[in-house]
Amino acid sequence: MGTKWFKIKKNMGLTLKEMAVYGTISCYNDSNSISHISRLTLSHLSGVNDLDTISKYTNKFESLGLLNKVYISYKGKKLVEYKINTPDKEYYFVTNEIFRGNPELIGFLFKIAECKYNFNNEINLSNKEIASKMGISIPTFRKYIKLALKEGCITKIENGYKLSEEIFPIVSKEYLSEENKSILNEILSKNDPNSRLYKQAIYFKENGLDLIPNANKVFEDMLDGFWGIK
Repeated sequence: MGTKWFKIKKNMGLTLKEMAVYGTISCYNDSNSISHISRLTLSHLSGVNDLDTISKYTNKFESLGLLNKVYISYKGKKLVEYKINTPDKEYYFVTNEIFRGNPELIGFLFKIAECKYNFNNEINLSNKEIASKMGISIPTFRKYIKLALKEGCITKIENGYKLSEEIFPIVSKEYLSEENKSILNEILSKNDPNSRLYKQAIYFKENGLDLIPNANKVFEDMLDGFWGIK
């Protein structure tokens, strides 16, 4: 699986563990923003071991309007899907590279990213100020930042810290050409929910794929029918 980008909503007041679960669900969804991830997989990826705790968290996310839980029956089993309410403001981008490291760091990384500048991934604050913005204690911050520095997903700079661009891509401009942007807008103007191309164009726009360096290649692959999204 290649590198994929996802939107994560900011400033929700969630704890580190809650953020780990919410962020993981947000990164495991299909073109319709529906996540079919199981609690076991959620537990493995987020580092939150107790399955009942995960259910409690997802109930909280639903009450906050972050997602909707849909219960389905499959082969005699009751399963749950999560319909993610994709943010259109107050968000940052993260890639699936976040899951290649230590699961214990997942919630911390999702949370500390709320403090960064989007244009350079820097956090020019003291440890005390960062901990305060994250809603955690200084000892907790020191524990996780030490681990993050060791893992290499965060680096120390003169006046604070800088987050890895592989995990948190820097968005500073639109990369989609004017020609392709015109084609995209024409497709979107059709407003045809039954059209495969229209649904793919919606996915392209809502997931910020016009903001990634290879935007034109991804868009042209979409036009040529190489996407798996139907």
